[in-house]
Amino acid sequence: ETEILQRSGRNGDAVNCLNRITDPQVRYNQYPQGNEAYVKALVALGRNDEAVKGMEGAASTGLMTKNLTAMLRSHYDNANPKPAATWDAYLNSLKSPAYLENLKADVMRGMVDEPYMPWTMKSIKDTEVSSASFGKDDIIVLDFWATWCAPCIAALEGMQMAVNKYKNDPHVHFYFVDTQDVPGDKQGPTRVWKRKGYSFDDMLVLFDNATPGKKDMNLVYKTMFHGTSGIPQKAILKNGRLRYRAEGYGGSPSGLEDEIAAVIEILRNEGQQ
Repeated sequence: ETEILQRSGRNGDAVNCLNRITDPQVRYNQYPQGNEAYVKALVALGRNDEAVKGMEGAASTGLMTKNLTAMLRSHYDNANPKPAATWDAYLNSLKSPAYLENLKADVMRGMVDEPYMPWTMKSIKDTEVSSASFGKDDIIVLDFWATWCAPCIAALEGMQMAVNKYKNDPHVHFYFVDTQDVPGDKQGPTRVWKRKGYSFDDMLVLFDNATPGKKDMNLVYKTMFHGTSGIPQKAILKNGRLRYRAEGYGGSPSGLEDEIAAVIEILRNEGQQ
């Protein structure tokens, strides 16, 4: 309702709608798009101090959109003095203990340590990516998705946030594996990427392989996920082992970014204690 009111230009009503929930932890624990609408309505009304509190409240629950995260980052960049030494330190300081505890529990449920079948997949750029090419301690994030899968496409916003977080890390690589889709169809992924404003340079699409003698594009998928055909699926690899596996999308872009980042940091810090 808050989102509908804000988009209709009824900013005061949008703010009042969410303010009916008096407990801040409950108020911002509804859904990311509602939090964004609430903050935008406050900004439109010139209530900027409340808007900052709204952004920080949304960050505390891990329910942030890409736009809301950018707004909070702008607030941090323009603050004098800074509320924390770095942006990451500021953002992490806002996350509630309950959110962090739930995040850790969710991530630990997905941690595995299994071998995986070596693979080579063709990219949308007509190059090939092979698991044999990864270096020692490289961390590989595979997002298995399809052009017909609405939750997969919705989850791409959070995945882009994770890609941006690690874009300068040469040991973290992201690939978006088009699976269970139309064989050889480049137009579908291209339309999705164009509509979302993504770049294949940053978010490279790979095409799953077909089982010999069949047209089904799910060969690599089936080697990593057993007893299911559900997508989206995330697989995170390191040193020839499958280390994390997770199905579905919870609906929060920043929550997905936090999930992927938590796994990456666990794997990166292995053996350093």
